Amino acid sequence: MYANFKAKHKGKELRDAMWACAFATTPNVFKARMEYMKKLSDEAHDDLLKVDPKLWSISHFSTRALCDDLTNNICESFNNYISEARDKPIISMLEWIRLKLMDRFYIKRNGMAKFGGPYCPNILNKLERIKKDASNCFARVSGRLIYQIICADGDHVVNLTERTCTCRMWSVSGIPCKHAVTAIYEAHRDPMNYLHECYGKDAYLKTYDEQIMPIPGETEWIEDKLPPIQPPVIHRPPGRPKKLRKKAADEPRHNYQVTRRYKPVHCGKCHKVGHNSRSCKSSITGETVWQRRMRMKREKVYATFTCFVIIH
Repeated sequence: MYANFKAKHKGKELRDAMWACAFATTPNVFKARMEYMKKLSDEAHDDLLKVDPKLWSISHFSTRALCDDLTNNICESFNNYISEARDKPIISMLEWIRLKLMDRFYIKRNGMAKFGGPYCPNILNKLERIKKDASNCFARVSGRLIYQIICADGDHVVNLTERTCTCRMWSVSGIPCKHAVTAIYEAHRDPMNYLHECYGKDAYLKTYDEQIMPIPGETEWIEDKLPPIQPPVIHRPPGRPKKLRKKAADEPRHNYQVTRRYKPVHCGKCHKVGHNSRSCKSSITGETVWQRRMRMKREKVYATFTCFVIIH
């Protein structure tokens, strides 16, 4: 969705406003941020309203899924995971994926079985970061495990009995938010006990409990009287087959490597922007390469002498 949005609406201010709307946790906050978007651009505001907020804003997410992710990284991860098998025939590709998943299920199942904690380590690390954010919040007791949390982003109400917070992050993600953590500490309890059971070690092991059974080789396959499957007619396009997905125009090719892509080109002859030395027209003056080199050398000496005179 953001790729379609930035293709039509350029600028960092619109980009930040769009992501602010996506990360809004309550309908009121979402409405206020959309009003700010409307002040920036009516067209961008109208384009965002064409898509149901339930599909892209946390403020309208269902509390059933227990997920606050906004990106499709799982699709990109799986696409990269099977990059070695994408150019294989269909049966070979499926067999390659089956073997990889069989190994993955075994590694995940045995790795979590050795972990001593009651919850997954990534969730515990995320909870530790939330605890640090909760240091700037203060709790006021109302009674019956109901608290008013005073924080920089506004006041919120936490109900530990129902495990809810008016910011909705606890209900959406299943992990106590910073307001809930503040209330839990005020009640002298452990925030780990308020994590949803789906993040527990038992739930993780149940996910990978199914075993992918091995299959004998082709020599042991059962013979039938059906005609053999013929490969499809493939019209191979020119060039090397593509394995990687197509990236957006402004998406970096290497996330951890500095690239010169989309940077202005400077000419090595005339030192102007917009062309290189091969297509430079300044050399069409009748002078040879040696004459040009000597001229630039004289200009450099003259510039140095001028600076020396000005300084003294």
